Amino acid sequence: MNAGSAKAKQAGMLSAIERLAWIHLGNRFIWLAAGLAWYMIGQLSFVQWRSAVRLAEGLQFDTLELMAHLTAAIEAGLLATALILALSTGRTREAWRRRFPGQPFSYIASCLASTLVLLPVAGILLLPVIVLHRYPELAAEGVSIPLMMLQRVLLLVLAVLITYNVVTILRLPLGLPRWLSAMLGLAFHIGLGYYVTFLSFTTEAYARLNDVFYYNQLWRYMEGFPNLQRPQVFHNIEMPYYAYFAAAGAVLWMFTLLLWLPKAGMLGSAALRGGVHNSGRDARPTRKKSSQ
Repeated sequence: MNAGSAKAKQAGMLSAIERLAWIHLGNRFIWLAAGLAWYMIGQLSFVQWRSAVRLAEGLQFDTLELMAHLTAAIEAGLLATALILALSTGRTREAWRRRFPGQPFSYIASCLASTLVLLPVAGILLLPVIVLHRYPELAAEGVSIPLMMLQRVLLLVLAVLITYNVVTILRLPLGLPRWLSAMLGLAFHIGLGYYVTFLSFTTEAYARLNDVFYYNQLWRYMEGFPNLQRPQVFHNIEMPYYAYFAAAGAVLWMFTLLLWLPKAGMLGSAALRGGVHNSGRDARPTRKKSSQ
């Protein structure tokens, strides 16, 4: 009996995650963010192509510059999507209640569905980069361009998912306003990327992460910014090292996930008892006023 109940509960959670993923995909603002990132990628590609056609060498990006700009555009699109999803819990809850009246809303399922939505968005942003940019000088050296970009984008997805968890922690357990949560989440993501770049510049064990984030290129455009670019670039990160880096990111993601799961479970239980405000803001349990 207990095994059957557990299976039914698991099936219900998976069904809720699937339904909530479709609700998230219907959020037009995440597609606006993805569209702007696509526009940035298209503009960079057009500038590079036009410069090559006109043989205007001074206007062209070199390989590392172009790759850094393209990955930064992908990262910006992913980060904007994650922030929109993390801050639109109230909108998602209302959409759930309209589509599935009488069924309890799960904050845990909603947050897990948001992480799944980031994967197709990452694929959509990565596709034009792989199709339009061949990097012939790297291909001549035996570098696999799709593998190179896929490795970096997957690491960026992990970083964005960690930031998503941090913003969710600021919203659910701490109850901070949306604008403050977004600003602190953005500051955290910038700090995380800069720390990884600085660590890759100063420590040999992390040298292969030097060009994942954009900060190793900022010295070219910001006077006084330290030069964190290594002379040796590992375009295709070897599998043992990549597995270590991905595992470390997954552990940090799981740690930040566990920090907000208990609060999300409490909010779900409060919703089952009917103790959650039915408003557009993120849910907060109500306290019944004692009669005088």
